[in-house]
Amino acid sequence: MLLAKFFLIISTFLTQNSQNYEFDLMKIEFRGLPFMCEKERIIEKFGEPTINYPNYECGFYSDEQQNGPYYQLNYNGFNWIGSDKEKFVLESIELDAEGTTYLQYGERRISGKMTKAEFINWIGDYAGEHFKNPNNNALVIYSKNSDDGARFTFTNDRLTLFEYWSPC
Repeated sequence: MLLAKFFLIISTFLTQNSQNYEFDLMKIEFRGLPFMCEKERIIEKFGEPTINYPNYECGFYSDEQQNGPYYQLNYNGFNWIGSDKEKFVLESIELDAEGTTYLQYGERRISGKMTKAEFINWIGDYAGEHFKNPNNNALVIYSKNSDDGARFTFTNDRLTLFEYWSPC
């Protein structure tokens, strides 16, 4: 009986703290380009970037990975990361309060106009539980069938930053 109660408590905890929304990074588009894109298409769309070598110590884009070296294509308010051996991924984008800079996720527009409440309504209980703590202003959502995901950051109840996230 004690063992049954233990498993009930553990399964309740895991259910409440597991992601219940199936998020897919590959559904993201930015200004008509897919989340994962060829360097040439990015430069054709946005012009010549500033190049930066971030030298990450860990993660999918660290110098330890075999397809490096990895570098960023930096633009005003957003950047991509990749290498000459791989496609680039949208690494981060600052989202403005007017909603002029946004991501497209299928039919959904993700912009700086999105509130925490709207985000929770979209993502579900996983986000709702996380944001019950008023000190939590960012949340990582894992991409389906993957170890990586996206970090969504809020400032003053509005979405202000999207970042690609990979584990160390």
